Amino acid sequence: MKILMMKKPIAEACLLAGLLVAPISWAETSTMMSGMECQAGDANCMNHEGMNHEGMNHEGMDHGQMDHSMMNQGEMHHEGMNHEGMNHEGMNHEGMDHSQMDHSMMNQGEMHHEGMSHENMDHSQMDHSMMNQGEMPHEGMNHEGMNHEGMDHGQMDHSMMNQGEMPHEGMNHEGMNHENMDHGQMDHSSMRMQGGSAPTNARDPNAYSGGYTLTSGPYARKGPRQLRLADEHRFSALMIDHFEWSRHDGDTSQRLSGEYWYGTTWERAVVQLDGERQNGATDAELGVYWRHALTAFWNTQLGARHDSSDDLDRNWVGVGFQGLAPYWFESQAMLFVGKQGVTQLELEAEYDLLFTQRWILGLDGALTATGKRDPEGAFGQGLNSTQFGARLRYEFSRRFAPYFGVERSHRYGSTAAILGERASTEWVLGVKAWL
Repeated sequence: MKILMMKKPIAEACLLAGLLVAPISWAETSTMMSGMECQAGDANCMNHEGMNHEGMNHEGMDHGQMDHSMMNQGEMHHEGMNHEGMNHEGMNHEGMDHSQMDHSMMNQGEMHHEGMSHENMDHSQMDHSMMNQGEMPHEGMNHEGMNHEGMDHGQMDHSMMNQGEMPHEGMNHEGMNHENMDHGQMDHSSMRMQGGSAPTNARDPNAYSGGYTLTSGPYARKGPRQLRLADEHRFSALMIDHFEWSRHDGDTSQRLSGEYWYGTTWERAVVQLDGERQNGATDAELGVYWRHALTAFWNTQLGARHDSSDDLDRNWVGVGFQGLAPYWFESQAMLFVGKQGVTQLELEAEYDLLFTQRWILGLDGALTATGKRDPEGAFGQGLNSTQFGARLRYEFSRRFAPYFGVERSHRYGSTAAILGERASTEWVLGVKAWL
């Protein structure tokens, strides 16, 4: 106790003499120093500028129970400290418990970490909630040799960490190994990530063209724009689905159905025709529609249809869609409205089954239903008819394919009574082509 009453130089000499005569523990030494001018772990008045730790060996030191709560490292001067010669290879951090260490008063914003190595440290229970890393200078930090294989960040609390203002420009993480790190339980709910406008040096999305456009540059021709993309061109096609002869109960009939369209990939004008002649009588349907590409596989249709026969002519307004359904079904659904509130629904579907690249079995089906009985007496109310066909064709080319097949038709309810026939089977022979 008398040593505590001495002046600092005398006390230090006495302590040094005592250490030489009878070694004492580090804890006892720190207690004896506690009454000097630098009180109880106050490192603020310590000057580290001339300190050299090259020969220090920390192999047997236990930091587990050390209390850093009063240490303010923010104002500590580490500029002159040289840790290059320090040997930490023999230090064993496995038993170090950082979970009880109080870092709440540590200000790491001004600390310099350039030469620090954390390879064997266990940070799993450390509380970083009060750490303000927003002002930490990371420019000179080099993490190439850091090994995090044994580090468990699962229970670390980063909720109070503000990484939005951390400068990461000079950080080098090339050599970091995170293979065994477990981030599954990390809480990033309060972390503020980068947002807002793109940086000023971000890549220009149009830079690949060198500033040229379709109407400017050394390759642009004079006058109206010459170069056009594929979906800007206008095309046309004539599709003949059925040009066939059929025989039923000794009667022969001819049928022609198909469409012609003109336009672009997105907008087309369509004319559809389906006509049949049997025993000198002709029934035909002629529709004109505007087809708009709604998606990559579906088009909407809007237009009008005219039905013509020897006994009756009728006009309809129709709306619906047409396209390729899942599993390669060519489909069409149209709803027509006629005079006196008569409505008619038509559904059609086709599917091609390829035996080879040339032998193809075409399957098709159709359904017709009406909302009310026809005042003209041509059909009844409800489900009117269904039709199924199978045609085997051989494609000499995609443009020309002869076929033969069979078609089965059924009529229901009052429609069957009006037509006087419930079912019929026809054998067909024809050609499918497009121009």
